[in-house]
Order: sequence, then C-alpha cells, then structure tokens
Amino acid sequence: MVAALGNRAPVRRAEGEAISPGTSRAFANFTPRPRWANRMRFACSADCDYLFTPEIRKVWFYDASASTYTDYTDEATDKSGATHVTLSDMTSSDYLYIGFDEVVAGLVVNVDGTNSTGSRTMAVYYLHLATWTDSSVTDGTASGGATLAQDGLCTFSLPSAWTEGTVNGIEKLFWLRVSVSGTIDSSVTLDQIQGIYRNTNYARVEASGGEAREILFDTSRIGGLELLAPGGSPNVDIEWLG
Repeated sequence: MVAALGNRAPVRRAEGEAISPGTSRAFANFTPRPRWANRMRFACSADCDYLFTPEIRKVWFYDASASTYTDYTDEATDKSGATHVTLSDMTSSDYLYIGFDEVVAGLVVNVDGTNSTGSRTMAVYYLHLATWTDSSVTDGTASGGATLAQDGLCTFSLPSAWTEGTVNGIEKLFWLRVSVSGTIDSSVTLDQIQGIYRNTNYARVEASGGEAREILFDTSRIGGLELLAPGGSPNVDIEWLG
C-alpha cells in the first residue's frame, strides 16, 4: 500500500494543512486526501502515529419517496467545504449507502448542517450475502438524543460475515447502509465522510528535529490519513503533493 519515495516525479499541485492530533482514536484527527494527491510529506514537532484510511468507492443516497439514487461520491470525498452530501428531511425509509474495496471499522462523519430533532437514532447495516445486518453502531454524531447533531465517529465491531455485494448496479464492494429512525431536519448536510481502517497497527513518524518524511501511496486504496498522538501534543504539518 505504501512505498518509500525513490525517483520523484515533478510536483504539479500541492496543498498544505496543520493538525494537532488527539491521544486516543475517539479524538484522533482524520483528514481526507485531495483526489489528485499521490504522495505526502509531513513533519511533527513530537512523535506522531498514523494510519492511512480506506478509499470510498461510491456513496449513494436513496430517496424512497421518489425511488431514486443520487451519487454523492465526489461531495463526500472531495475535501471541499463548498460541496455537501444532502440528507435534508431524510426519513426512516431513505438510505445512505457507502461502498469500500475492503472492510472498515466505522465511519468518520463531518456534519455541516446539523440535525436538532430529538429522539432520532442512527442505524448502520453491513451486507452479508443478500441480507442487511445491524452492526450495532456507536454513534458519535449523536447529541441530546439527536443523531447527526455534531461531527463524530460511527464505530462498530468488525463484522466477521461481511461480504461484497451490489447496490444500484455497483458490484463487488463492501457496503454500509445508514438509516435514521425518523425524519430529521430540513437542512442536514455532511461535509465529508471517511472510512476507519480495520486495525490499529499504527506506523510512527519520529520528530527527528522536525525533518519532513515523504511517502508515496497507492491512490486507488488510500482515502485519507488518521493521526494519533502517542504522548504530548504534537503539531503536524502536512503537504499533499501530486
């Protein structure tokens, strides 16, 4: 998945950001990669652990009243605050489908337009053969009894029976189906969605006097970055290159 960078190709685009990761996965900092980036360089003020998050292949929103699917893949993964996944007036019959090439341990959900309607819970199902199975999600977006009320992690124990399947003609992906227990607010939007890697075997970047480390990665598999502080409060400077 990841390779040391040998002969460097010319850099045509670059984008930077500064991050201060938390000390546990619940408070880790997740950041998606720009769609054009094929390598990155980062430097830490103190040792920092990292994982690459899986690439999302497809995001569908199914509107039951119209029996239509809307493709929100770009909006969910484009690292832009100007585009959104629209879930306005989502009902218990509507679904958000998210497909991956590999199994994941949950979702990172950045909520832009929040839901304030209480007594609304989230359910996340995974596909086993032709059957949707409840993952017993822990919903980190919930607040005051309202799901999608804040940014958060939606996590679950890794299913042992998750199989590839097809949603709206898109085959051979590991699908999640997200639903809500009742109609939510009319202005709910998501800024970004990321998958959470299935294990916690973190790699480490040592501070080494602030020297930057450069990594080349497989753009067909890498969706973003999870950063975790093993101790202290490091500042991490990231450059996405492509």
